[in-house]
Amino acid sequence: MAEWQKNGAIDDTLGTVALVVGLETTEIGLLYAKPTDKPASFAPFYDLTAGTVVISPTNGMLAEVTTILGGSQPQLTERHDYRAVSSGIDAQLYKDIYDVWQQQALAVYNARGANQTFTVQPWPASLAPASNARGGNAMGIPLESFQAWTTLIHWADAAQDKPVRAVSINTLNTRKSLTQKRGLLESFLFMNDCSREQDPLAG
Repeated sequence: MAEWQKNGAIDDTLGTVALVVGLETTEIGLLYAKPTDKPASFAPFYDLTAGTVVISPTNGMLAEVTTILGGSQPQLTERHDYRAVSSGIDAQLYKDIYDVWQQQALAVYNARGANQTFTVQPWPASLAPASNARGGNAMGIPLESFQAWTTLIHWADAAQDKPVRAVSINTLNTRKSLTQKRGLLESFLFMNDCSREQDPLAG
């Protein structure tokens, strides 16, 4: 992921990667904005062995991709909590964050039946100039490449709201701490994924 972000994502602005991490699976979607066959920019991913190919290479519409990605999240539970944080690119940071997240996600699942996942949404350095070229960077997108981390947690029982949300908050704080120690914390928060206590306009 980090290799692609530092190279392929910079040189080829037509591609992006969807990454969703859960306790039992990691889902990777390689998305390209025009019909093609194995774009060179995705080369870092081609040597990975997939446990299951959910969708064979195909030409499709963005709406179809959104439906598929949405289907990977629980639909029956009634309660959700999203939390956002952003960071610079660093492969070891990703590994360290995963190790901490995996322990916390497993613990809350066993204790409360809550399903915690996270996504990594890459934002290449080309986005801010493209936004400025269209009239201004209204979202305040950083000039350098970064990614928005999103912690999602789903549960069914309202009686579990406080302890489950406490785990989600702790996961976010741990992620921020690990990122800040490396000098990679970004103030930008993707507003789509903020929790009610977060202020995406403050950064």
